[in-house]
Amino acid sequence: MNECSAGQVINIQSAVLGYSVLYNLNTHPPRCPWLNCTSPTDEPAKLCNGRRSCSISQMILICDDCCVVDVEALLTFHRCRAARPTGHYFTMNECSAGQVINIQSAVLGYSVLYNPDTRPPTCPWLNCTVSTDVPARLCNGRRSCNISQQILIYPTGSALCYLQKDGNFIIINFICTTGKLSPSIPYFIALYIHLIFT
Repeated sequence: MNECSAGQVINIQSAVLGYSVLYNLNTHPPRCPWLNCTSPTDEPAKLCNGRRSCSISQMILICDDCCVVDVEALLTFHRCRAARPTGHYFTMNECSAGQVINIQSAVLGYSVLYNPDTRPPTCPWLNCTVSTDVPARLCNGRRSCNISQQILIYPTGSALCYLQKDGNFIIINFICTTGKLSPSIPYFIALYIHLIFT
């Protein structure tokens, strides 16, 4: 990391390790354009905060036993909100009869490429994200559920991230399962860091 100008230092706001099913190590540089599951990490902040530049070993992404999710079974629910979200809902109904939703991770996010006028609205990039447990509380153990799009509208005095007050998309990584729900931890091969320069 060496994006800071002379006289500035890194101040990391959040960092996640992630897994992308679209990972392509044969490109230059390797590409991983999607988040299928993520987990917060404070290691970059410990290594880099207060410095103008720093290096983070890619070994941070190697984990032999931290994935109990069958990646082939992992589903991603990505939706962009309506221009006026009041009265609109995100509907999850991908599970088959006899199966229920088991959410692995969920984020609210902001995309500068958001276009509310397409059908459906589009938001093809992730500029910043924050984790949320609301979808898990609403949907786990159910075959389908509705999530109000108002979840992306932040109250006065707060904001989704330093780029934008409100969000415009939601990403939920989940599996459809039968029987008792159990927690799981994803396996991560991508690193995303949100930072500000001070």
